[in-house]
Amino acid sequence: DRIKFVKLLEEKFDYGSNVLEAGHEAQSFKIMAGQLRTVRVRLSSSVSRTVKERKWHPSQQLRPLKNGSVIVSFVIPINHEIISWILGYGSKALVIEPLSLRIKILQEIRGMFKRYAVKRSTKRKIDASPRAAASEKTC
Repeated sequence: DRIKFVKLLEEKFDYGSNVLEAGHEAQSFKIMAGQLRTVRVRLSSSVSRTVKERKWHPSQQLRPLKNGSVIVSFVIPINHEIISWILGYGSKALVIEPLSLRIKILQEIRGMFKRYAVKRSTKRKIDASPRAAASEKTC
């Protein structure tokens, strides 16, 4: 229901050197390598459609749930790439396994909370402009 018009062109797209070698792609989420682990993440119904429309990794498996959410499973390395992917879905994602990844996500969220939290004793107005953020000394 999102595609309104399609036109077949004679032009061909050349992937060139941007395509990863098949062997490397099969061992990582996108480009990073590491020890392979089974990762399972539950994504809420509000984002499940976008997850189901894309093949994120050759090992990907989807299990739709009755409430519209989906559990996506991968056999991939646990690294910054998968952590960023999960955090990109915010509160719409929940790591089911492994526990070590769930802990890493929680540690990142705690760090974010500390960075963005406003102390109750602070009465000054918060300047959330990009200029103010750029001048912070905590980065």
